[in-house]
Amino acid sequence: MNTEIQKQDWILPDAEKPKESHPLTAFGSKDLRVLHLTTPGQCVEADRVVLQGARALRDIGIKTTLGILSNPNHPEDFELYIDQARMRNIPVKILHGHQDLDGQLLNDLQRYLRSEQMNVLHSHGSRALAYSLLTHHPKLSLATTLHQSYLDELRQQKQNELIERLAMRHLDRIFVETLDHQAYLLTQRISATRVALVENMLDDQRERLPLTTAFPSEGPLRLLYVGTLRHDCGLDNLLNAVNQLRERQDVRLDVIGNGPALAEFTLATREMKLSEHVHFWRSEADYHQFVRQCHILVLPMKQIGLPLSMIEAVACAKPVVASRRGGVSQLVEHDFNGLLTPNADSENLFHSIQTISGNYDVFHKNAFLASQRVLQRYSARRWARTLEVHYSYMRAG
Repeated sequence: MNTEIQKQDWILPDAEKPKESHPLTAFGSKDLRVLHLTTPGQCVEADRVVLQGARALRDIGIKTTLGILSNPNHPEDFELYIDQARMRNIPVKILHGHQDLDGQLLNDLQRYLRSEQMNVLHSHGSRALAYSLLTHHPKLSLATTLHQSYLDELRQQKQNELIERLAMRHLDRIFVETLDHQAYLLTQRISATRVALVENMLDDQRERLPLTTAFPSEGPLRLLYVGTLRHDCGLDNLLNAVNQLRERQDVRLDVIGNGPALAEFTLATREMKLSEHVHFWRSEADYHQFVRQCHILVLPMKQIGLPLSMIEAVACAKPVVASRRGGVSQLVEHDFNGLLTPNADSENLFHSIQTISGNYDVFHKNAFLASQRVLQRYSARRWARTLEVHYSYMRAG
């Protein structure tokens, strides 16, 4: 591996600094009234992005409200999300429904859009998108963000019919998080003028996180996994890697997230007698505490975009082990500030983690250099200004 720090201009091209003004942001931007519509509990990463995005938009003066659809499958996530929004001083519109598509909920949504004179409805996730497409409001511009997990699911299931529905004239913008996802939508005959790349942003509490975490002279090597727990998320391979690592060094893995495979993975942990080494935490856990304490972020997903957890970990100078897929290479350069594997099976994960832990000082110093570029590129203010420009274009027609 490289033993010298030599790539200060490491992986990302120089990005133009966000402009404070734009010919279209002056046109009506102060009159923007935006409703972000989401169902919490479907994706840990997307939930956090929506919260942070709504707060960032309000910080630059855009009137933004968070529309929260009740989730019959995860009622505890629904209540928690409302509390998290209010803690960030984000106005909330609560929409109750007893099924995936509820007529009364749709009527409530349409009345609210008219009464509050909303002019942009920005949906997140399949359920919110469905309600968005069913609204009838001639002065309303429609946008959606296809977050990583949702678009990967569409691709795996080959739901081209639903993808084509996104190209309907009712939808003015489709936002994606990676170049890979943008290219995929363009193959689905969706106009390039309506597909926009808007990468995730850093957490609005980023300043609370230190940039350094020395390799432990005592105590365990701390690994961190963040994401929705599905059967294809790769956590089974990471558990096998931890099982090998514990024979050679003290190791701890913290898993933050929930999902349909949570029970399966907790059972596997007990059966492998890894309960002392692997700890599961729901998505409401203090994520920042775990980023602060971890040494390596490990994301073994077979389908991966540009997770918010990866942006934040790189910004905090944490080396990363991940699959060489999707938008990962936009942040992590192999053998510099992390290791990328073509196949994130248990053997590759085991050897990658061992390599970084055995050369931690070098990887950590390189990760510090990488963090400086990330802090500039992925600021919440820059993200909000980008959305402001798109919203203004949408309203301009």
